[in-house]
Amino acid sequence: MKYLKGLIISVIYILISSSCGLRPQLPEPVISIADMGNFKLDGSFEEWGDRQTIQLFCNQSGKTPLKTDLNAYFKFAHTAKGLAFYFHIEDDHSYVDTTYPWNGDAVEIFLAPWKGSEEIMQFFVCLEFNEVGIPEIKVGDSRKNQSSQLVIDARGIKNEEITELEILIGIDEWNIDENADDKFAMQVYVDDSDKKGDSEKNRLTWFNANYSSETSLSYFPVKINLKTEFFPKSTSRILITDERSVSLRVFGFLEGDSLVVFRSKKGKAKRLIDEIVGQDLDRVYDLSKFDLDTEQDSLFVFHNGVCVSFHDLILSPREYQKLSEPRFYNEIRVFKAKDKALFPEKASCLFIGSSSIRMWKSLEEDFPELTIIHRGFGGSSSEDVLNYLDDIVLPYDASQIVYYEGDNDIPGGIPVDSIVLNIRSFVETVKEKRPDTEMFIISPKPAFVRMKYWPIYVELNDKLENFAANTENLKFVDVASGMFLPNGELDESIFIEDRLHMNAKGYKLWTKILREAMSLN
Repeated sequence: MKYLKGLIISVIYILISSSCGLRPQLPEPVISIADMGNFKLDGSFEEWGDRQTIQLFCNQSGKTPLKTDLNAYFKFAHTAKGLAFYFHIEDDHSYVDTTYPWNGDAVEIFLAPWKGSEEIMQFFVCLEFNEVGIPEIKVGDSRKNQSSQLVIDARGIKNEEITELEILIGIDEWNIDENADDKFAMQVYVDDSDKKGDSEKNRLTWFNANYSSETSLSYFPVKINLKTEFFPKSTSRILITDERSVSLRVFGFLEGDSLVVFRSKKGKAKRLIDEIVGQDLDRVYDLSKFDLDTEQDSLFVFHNGVCVSFHDLILSPREYQKLSEPRFYNEIRVFKAKDKALFPEKASCLFIGSSSIRMWKSLEEDFPELTIIHRGFGGSSSEDVLNYLDDIVLPYDASQIVYYEGDNDIPGGIPVDSIVLNIRSFVETVKEKRPDTEMFIISPKPAFVRMKYWPIYVELNDKLENFAANTENLKFVDVASGMFLPNGELDESIFIEDRLHMNAKGYKLWTKILREAMSLN
């Protein structure tokens, strides 16, 4: 009977989609959560009894821990006070790291006001409780406007190998209207380590993509509905090996269920798999024969006629066996996924470079008259930016480029002349492809932890200044000089604790100098 039911569902779905040619509607699954009324965070868990369960099956790449090692499910709902969660976690060993919660047993919840937003809030709840059931909680907040306070509270109990946990998160500023089509975005992790530095740590994830800390494109869209709930009862995972082999695993399917997989590219859809699931529920589907474009294609997985998984292949996990992973390509892949979702406007200003650019969170506030393309990736060198010209520079029709590299080159042992050659190659390539683009090179900065290299930085800055003076549409912006006090000492007040990167005061200084160079004052 189950086989017949699955067959009927599959046939109906085939007929409907076939009637649309090769362009059936492929909606990404949208989670729908119901209202829970006046929820009370008290650690009793009784009110969760009739709520739908969301089973967590595996990590992003499809690795499943043994049930005895880690097994978890959760439930969540909307309440008058915010979002409420219940977690049931079975774990055979307990280890908690309150300093870096993701290295121990913890729950991570990622939230964003909409899918694609860069204003990510990350909540870490350690699975260890005091005498009244309160755990250690940490919050990562990348909102540009943090005037409103995030409210999070939790209660839990641990009974031998079973942990039960309630969490309440209040975010007043979203003002999500359950009667409109408003959606926020969410991802959930359950982390499990048995000891410090555990090389075999487990993780269970809800959405299937990588890079949840970097982009909310790796989250489910969630809609509030006062009456009904919808959660996919199954999921799937994609693993790309050496950028050639693409494999698919499905979880939560039963024998006789219908499995349909569509490939989507540039608005066109094509059915790749259409079958009734057999007895082998742990089957791996090899999709390599379909010649998928692992940067442009998307996959939609349907379970009994309902879309349960959306895979943007550029964000799918990679495994490198015969090939070595390109340096920084994880970061570049996230940038390209953002471009795919919403390509930057023409005549924008591209800020590109290492961590000093990546950590410049106030760019839009500091340069409100500019449309900013923010492409900083920490630890990068002048050679790295040169290598990714075709990925995150030339595709944009930027009217201005602000460039910062060289800071990491010198401690890395790269000779000054090689750094200058890399930067010259960058500038000349941009001028050839985008001759009207105005470019600004920010001087590599001093830092307390790198002062032994400062004479080399001075040599580099002198050569960059001379290069810019003799190159059309190129300006050298000296921020380094302004970072010293009148007595010649480096200004300690503009650095964060690592004495390498800058705080808000440091970026305020840079903003003033750069705005003058760009004639924006």
